[in-house]
Amino acid sequence: MPDQLELTLDIKTKFQRWLASKGARLSSCSICDAKQLQLEDYLIVPTVLASPPNQQVPKYPMLQVTCRNCGNTIYFNAMVAGIVAAQKVVTEKK
Repeated sequence: MPDQLELTLDIKTKFQRWLASKGARLSSCSICDAKQLQLEDYLIVPTVLASPPNQQVPKYPMLQVTCRNCGNTIYFNAMVAGIVAAQKVVTEKK
């Protein structure tokens, strides 16, 4: 899996529907209360910085919602949200 994937309008809509199905309310930032939250355009895969030598570590794709006022960022696991199939998660040797 690449380190980032661009989100299509269909994927963004699917994610917003998933959020709504969970009763999530992302109308304002939990830090500064600004109503400037935005779903970013890319699915990201964070890098694991520390792990035992030669051990494969999972890579978890994430969606990110960022406050344009203060920079607070909320990450959502794309597998849990149904955006990426669990079997597509790859591992990399560290």
